[in-house]
Amino acid sequence: MDTNKFATAVTEVAATLECPSKSCIYTSPDALGRPGVPDYLNIVIEGTSTLPPEALNRIYKEKEQAYGQRTAQHVPLDIDIVITDGEIIRPSDYESEHFRRGYSELERK
Repeated sequence: MDTNKFATAVTEVAATLECPSKSCIYTSPDALGRPGVPDYLNIVIEGTSTLPPEALNRIYKEKEQAYGQRTAQHVPLDIDIVITDGEIIRPSDYESEHFRRGYSELERK
């Protein structure tokens, strides 16, 4: 995804949250190590919402579809709720380098 589209997606996601805090945008290699897959743009966004996580997740999955079709070699946009109400709900993402890098930046703020 080009940086302009990514920045637009970040703005759209942040708009779904109250008092959003964002890490810097950074790149990471494909987590599966597939050859020919370009680096991904990443950001971690933290905020609160009056919506339950399930409703936010539906919004985010619709947004992913609006940004394009996933293929084996291309993920146009991937939005995941990793932590909600202090509970880690996606442990593999929480432990991943591509999440920890941005999350550690938020922890220092």
